[in-house]
Amino acid sequence: MLVLLLPSLGYRGCRLYTQYFIVQATDGFHFYTEEPKDEEELISWYDDPSFIEVHTTTLRPQIKTGPIAGIFDFYQTSSFLNSPDEYSWRISMELTQEELVNLHQGLVNFAKNDPWLSQYQPGAPARIEFLPAATLFSLTKVGTYLGFPALILWLTRYFKTHTRKAIAKSRRDAGLCPHCAYDCTDLPSPTCPECGELHTVSIQ
Repeated sequence: MLVLLLPSLGYRGCRLYTQYFIVQATDGFHFYTEEPKDEEELISWYDDPSFIEVHTTTLRPQIKTGPIAGIFDFYQTSSFLNSPDEYSWRISMELTQEELVNLHQGLVNFAKNDPWLSQYQPGAPARIEFLPAATLFSLTKVGTYLGFPALILWLTRYFKTHTRKAIAKSRRDAGLCPHCAYDCTDLPSPTCPECGELHTVSIQ
């Protein structure tokens, strides 16, 4: 028995996820769905001398939001069958790493031909999307819970800190003291003669 665990917030309308059958034979893995058109061929494997075992799994996309799901939903990461190491396998029999890789690639190829799964680009790198509406909603929600004054104070401090760092960097790049903007170019000492702080500008 093989179960592929893909934690997901995605959904397929009102339908349940399709169960997929993986036939392990001496020549590799073969993939089928629970649809009637596959049933006859799937059953015929039990009389085939190359037949080893049938595994079942459910395939679904992975959708995660962050950086703190349910509180700060600024971006969404979506992925599907990126690599055999990015989801959990629950396998009741021993498979080599090569067999896992081959099984994963077979799942990717199978998903690419599935009308629903193919839209999630199986096997492609994870996609990260910024969510403007969710970001605004998250800030509004936190502001409502904690109070908008606290949120505004936090945002003010955040931008103030980043602005201060940007000003200090621009002064340093221009050869000025990042603290008082005194010209520290080619000074013999790392200490600013104007304010007494370390200017971090190259010295002679």
